[in-house]
Amino acid sequence: MKKTNLGETIYKLRKQRGITQEELGRAVNVSTQAVSKWEHGGSPDAEMLPLLADYFHVSIDSLYGRSETAARNIFDDVLIDLINKSKEERFEHAFQICWAMIRGLVGIDLVKNIYYDNLPQLPKESEMFMKSLISLDEGVAYMLLKKEFHYFMLFPEPKGGFNQELADAADYTELFSFLAKPDTVKILLFIFANKAQSFTASLIVSRLKIEEAAVLMILDEMTDRSWLYRTEIETEDKLLISYQLSGDNQILPFLIIAKALIDSQTNLYYMNLNDRHLPLFSGKGRKNE
Repeated sequence: MKKTNLGETIYKLRKQRGITQEELGRAVNVSTQAVSKWEHGGSPDAEMLPLLADYFHVSIDSLYGRSETAARNIFDDVLIDLINKSKEERFEHAFQICWAMIRGLVGIDLVKNIYYDNLPQLPKESEMFMKSLISLDEGVAYMLLKKEFHYFMLFPEPKGGFNQELADAADYTELFSFLAKPDTVKILLFIFANKAQSFTASLIVSRLKIEEAAVLMILDEMTDRSWLYRTEIETEDKLLISYQLSGDNQILPFLIIAKALIDSQTNLYYMNLNDRHLPLFSGKGRKNE
């Protein structure tokens, strides 16, 4: 079967309908330039595919030049499945897909129907939760499952080993020393809870009752670490400095994983698989394929 370029298919369908690029753009709420870009080798965003398929009355497979009976790609199916969910449903549905991945990595059919509501030894009124750690030579997967909150992480083993992705011990020591300073985490949590996009040091001083010098020192270090942006605004009588969280801030997953280390180990149900033959930081990595 001949595979057709997505842009070429859009071009042919548009011509068959006898409409201009501008008319197609209006129909799916994009610019004429965007349509032109698609037809010359660019790709629409994933969320545009159902709109284009509905507009031309074809399947998403047909947009890619595949017949309805062609073998489907499971990854495309997952993508389309998520796109077709409402925004309110997507995160929960994505986690259920990740949960299926954990079950597949464990490779035990007995756990295929386990979810929170029917986990062994986990009555619904309890505060117990489940952890799953899959440790293989090919990588590591980790999952936490609670009634109201769950998450999943997958770390494929790099060819050079996990240790090549680690910072120097001195860098970790410096980071943890900064977080261990009085009021650092308190200020960090306040910033994440602040409704306004921008804030000043004086706001933190007022709300948290911390000395201004200490607040400024902590904010300066957060800025140096690119956790915050600092903006200077010149007014008639003074220079006002405001701060804003950077867009690529990764402190949230860090704090959540730290919480897992803090939590008591008594209220847990484990579903683990350890079939790893190398130390975690051996430096050898997975076998070349």
